[in-house]
Amino acid sequence: MITKQYAQNKIEKLLKSDFKDQVVILEEATIESKFCWVFFYQSKKYIETQDFSYQLAGNAPYIVSKIDGAIEETGTAYNIAHYIDIFENKMKR
Repeated sequence: MITKQYAQNKIEKLLKSDFKDQVVILEEATIESKFCWVFFYQSKKYIETQDFSYQLAGNAPYIVSKIDGAIEETGTAYNIAHYIDIFENKMKR
């Protein structure tokens, strides 16, 4: 089992390598379920200014497994509960 802080650090490192501009995890939006954490993120500049020109679009949340720290990007086509259900069903096998 991994800790939430370890999982969050993994996502922060991933975001740092994927984005030119600074991106932050929306800690108040983080979801915890039986098998995973779900991390949402947004442009730091948007959070600070609320200027929509800085807002990220299509930024699908990441799921991190509590078991082994594996990371999965979700999607934006469905509600996050859909992606959590899929992930947890895979973990139950």
